Amino acid sequence: MKDMKSRGNNSCGFLSSFPSCCQAMSVARIHDKQKLRWFWEQRIVQHSEQMDKEEKRMRSSALSRLREQWLLRLNQRNRHQQRFLEERRQREQKACQFPRRLSSPCNQQISSKS
Repeated sequence: MKDMKSRGNNSCGFLSSFPSCCQAMSVARIHDKQKLRWFWEQRIVQHSEQMDKEEKRMRSSALSRLREQWLLRLNQRNRHQQRFLEERRQREQKACQFPRRLSSPCNQQISSKS
C-alpha cells in the first residue's frame, strides 16, 4: 500500500512510475525530435528549390549555345582546311605527272636533288 501511495493515484501506467520531471523530459525529447525533423525537412526543401533554380539558370544560360556555335565554326574551319590541303596535294601530284612544266614543284625538287 505504501508503494502505491508513493507512486501516485494512477498505478497502472508506465509513465506514472517515473517522477514528474522524467515525464517532462520525455515529452521534451519528443518535442525536440519533431523540431529536429521539421528543421531537416525544411533544409531539404530549400536545397531542392535551390537546385531547381540553378538548373533553370543553367538552361537559360547562353554559354551552352555559344559553345555549340563555336564547335560548329571550328568543325567547318577544320573541314575547309582539310579540303584545301587535299586539293593542294592533288594539284601537286598532277603537276608531277607532267614534267614539261618548269615551274612545277616536282621539277624544282628534281633539280634541287642534282
